[in-house]
Amino acid sequence: MAINFVSTTYANGSGITSLTIDLPGNPSSPTAPRDGQFMILAISFTAFSGSDATVSGWTALYSGSVTGYGQHIYYKQGDGIPGTAIIQFDTGVSVGASISLFDGLATVSPIDVSGRTSSLHTVTHPTNSITTTVPGDLLFGVWGGADSSRYFGFPGDMAGIIQLIGLGAGKALTTSWSILTAAGATGSKIASSFDVATGSSQASSAIMTLIAVKAFNGPTTPVILTPADAETITVGRTYTITWTPATDPVVAQSALQYHVRYSINDGLSWVDIAALTSAGATSQSWNTTAIAPSTQARMEVRAFNGTTYSPFDETGRFILAADVTPNAPVSLHGEQPSGTTVTTFDRLVTLSMKGTFSDLGDVMTGFQIDWGTDGVTYGTASGTISSAVLSLDFGGGTFAAGLVYFRCRTKDTAGTFGPYAFAQLTAASAPAAPNITSPTSGSPPTAPLPTLTWTSTGQVSYRIRLTSGGVTVYNGSFVSSSATSVLCPLPLLNLTVYTFTLDYKDSSGLTSPADIETFLVTYAGPAKPTISVS
Repeated sequence: MAINFVSTTYANGSGITSLTIDLPGNPSSPTAPRDGQFMILAISFTAFSGSDATVSGWTALYSGSVTGYGQHIYYKQGDGIPGTAIIQFDTGVSVGASISLFDGLATVSPIDVSGRTSSLHTVTHPTNSITTTVPGDLLFGVWGGADSSRYFGFPGDMAGIIQLIGLGAGKALTTSWSILTAAGATGSKIASSFDVATGSSQASSAIMTLIAVKAFNGPTTPVILTPADAETITVGRTYTITWTPATDPVVAQSALQYHVRYSINDGLSWVDIAALTSAGATSQSWNTTAIAPSTQARMEVRAFNGTTYSPFDETGRFILAADVTPNAPVSLHGEQPSGTTVTTFDRLVTLSMKGTFSDLGDVMTGFQIDWGTDGVTYGTASGTISSAVLSLDFGGGTFAAGLVYFRCRTKDTAGTFGPYAFAQLTAASAPAAPNITSPTSGSPPTAPLPTLTWTSTGQVSYRIRLTSGGVTVYNGSFVSSSATSVLCPLPLLNLTVYTFTLDYKDSSGLTSPADIETFLVTYAGPAKPTISVS
């Protein structure tokens, strides 16, 4: 798999006994290496008689020296804790150092460590010096040495550092000199290459170490979906963290578990939400009660296959906001039927009162709807209804005819009620169904364009619909008129069955139930003509 490589080079002048190096790591906290990151520290120094170096908290991989020069290689696993590498020398030396960071190498240690030394001005690298038995291993090389007249040009013959990077055994590796300009290096520069298939030689007073680091072969990194960067989450609510599932070359996706944690200080410290989730989970409930508000909150998730963790996926900053009182709900309104907004409703039919919770970053946990008939007192209260959806049905017959005043308030995650929203509707009784008098099943039409007649009470508009064979042949809209007798809106086919549907509205705006008549059209056509020829 691809491995991100980061290298930071440091240098000091001659005669030093201590060198402090910041650890590379998180973009948000450069001195805090993330869990799963792997670091190698290479030190090359002018080694006077008896000189040596130590680095506290790092594991030694290799140490060696040639006449006048010394080299140490250390490694360290990232732990998310800010820190430094402090190199102590027992005598004053001229030194150069480099930390290389490999992002995505979890808890594996370097393998196949092989160091090579040389005599003055001659160093030979046989092919077998950097072979590795694990395909895909990372080959990391450090070449330290100095010859100020020919290659490095450092004052005081300070040692330089070269790094070789390559994936897989048997591939050619190209070296590049890392010139330590911070030490005031001047003079010529040189670059060379080393082919692992054939081997090569380079004249220099040098020492070279090659390390095969086992590439990470565990679960892939999950990708956090929620929370999103810059999202606001109100403290006190229970929030659902979600991520994409990881994959693993050996373990089934459904068996992978996840480590979920959060930070409120930009990643300087972390708190576990779930040390390990259930197998196959792609979400985790997070109760934010009692967490301190923060504008520097972050989330991390990594996968676990039973042996090895993936690297963490980390969000950008999001906001944990202090709980505030919710606003009054918005868009409080009545629907009849559900989905159709009304201002006047049929008091004998179920009325749905609905609205929308208003509190950024929070969720509704309950609401209350009260009603009255004078706009001042609300004597009929629903009580607190535990729900995340603001919707309440009132059965037919609940209200008398006239104005009905509603008020509604909502409750957030912390249990705090906000102010009321208000709405006013008119309750009325829908008019009685009309009575179609012509045509009817017992008195079908006897002409293609019959007159349609009916009776109604208080009609201000009517609507006609005709179907035949299950197909709507005429779908009229409401016509403003009190007329109860009109010509059929389209010619009817003889010997054809039709269904005539009629309803109407009165001055309240409510629609009556429909009356329906089904009939067979029967009428006599013109007489058959007689043809005579003369």
